[in-house]
Amino acid sequence: MDPATIASAVVAFLVSCLTEGGKALAKKAVEALWDAVERRLRGNPASEKALESLRKNPQDQRIQGTLEWQLEEVLRADPDFLAELARLLEDAQKEAPAVYQATLQGSGAIAQGPGAVAAGERGVAIGGDARGNIIITGDRNKVR
Repeated sequence: MDPATIASAVVAFLVSCLTEGGKALAKKAVEALWDAVERRLRGNPASEKALESLRKNPQDQRIQGTLEWQLEEVLRADPDFLAELARLLEDAQKEAPAVYQATLQGSGAIAQGPGAVAAGERGVAIGGDARGNIIITGDRNKVR
């Protein structure tokens, strides 16, 4: 388990829970994850401030980065907490509803979630077998 990866995943997960109006934070496993992070960062004013700021403004990427860095430092110094946090994160991810977020600029397509399929502008999404078919996309194409 890499501390940077776990720290990044924990912060991203907490952000997704907070941006959904905090509904997922009411779940037992998600609450246990939040409490573990809060308990371990207690006593470090910068870490406490980052965690409280995240709760108030979860979309702020500077706050996310600060908290991620603070948490990574703690995880590097404490392998037992690293293992505990990885387990708590796994439990929380199983319990919380899936949250998807996407941004698209220009033409294209976005597909999210299990079984999702997308084809962008002039794209073709085929679910199954396309043998023997001719598919043409683009401008001013001619079939002869």
